[in-house]
Amino acid sequence: DHMMPEMDGIEAMHRIRTEMEKERKMLPIVALTANAVSTAKEMFLNEGFDGFVSKPIELTELERVLKKVLPRAMVTYEKAAPAPIMEATQTTMPTQQTVEDPYDPLSRLGMEVEKGLHYCQGDADFFRTLLNQFGTDAKGKREEAATFYEKKDWKNYAIVVHALKSTSKMIGAISLSDQAKELEDAAKREQEAYIAEHHADMIRHYENVSEGILKWLGVEDGPQDGEEVLEFAPEENAQAEEEVLEFAPEEES
Repeated sequence: DHMMPEMDGIEAMHRIRTEMEKERKMLPIVALTANAVSTAKEMFLNEGFDGFVSKPIELTELERVLKKVLPRAMVTYEKAAPAPIMEATQTTMPTQQTVEDPYDPLSRLGMEVEKGLHYCQGDADFFRTLLNQFGTDAKGKREEAATFYEKKDWKNYAIVVHALKSTSKMIGAISLSDQAKELEDAAKREQEAYIAEHHADMIRHYENVSEGILKWLGVEDGPQDGEEVLEFAPEENAQAEEEVLEFAPEEES
């Protein structure tokens, strides 16, 4: 990822390249960024990246880049199974009923759910995973943004709102993404007056969306302070024959 705190993606890529050269290994490295202009693409390729993917990630574009940078032996193709043919068995018109859209609560938050589902390729479970991560991460991210705002550390403030811009767009919170983009641009230009005028509104919007998402998901609280949220359990020191569990079993009393 291009914009990261402390070490950006370009420096990280060069360090990885150096380590791989010591081991006489080659590996493809792809730049991931929300800056999709053509000059940015040229810059990343000139720096030594093998490919370029803009955020939010379109899975078809990611697939295209992976097929380009991976060795041919590592790419296989499978034919998609044909869609099942549905037989018409109902002979009478069903009684018209009003069915509530389960995503209505998200729409009332100002979210464009169809765009979020689009980025998830229509996968509702994956969409819920992204929403859960967005909601549980929000408190820590808001506090992080507030800290950089109070310190007037505009470089790191820009990185935080840059990330919010992408994650918000990925779940369909387009208006929040637009707010974050404007603040990112202002932080890069160190326009303190603009940031001071709009920061609080963005934070309130962020809090409203994230808490609304958690309520919709039925999640009462986010992670405790200092607790890291992982989608998958790390396999530290796991032996090959050991089963890795997402949740640790309760110890016998």
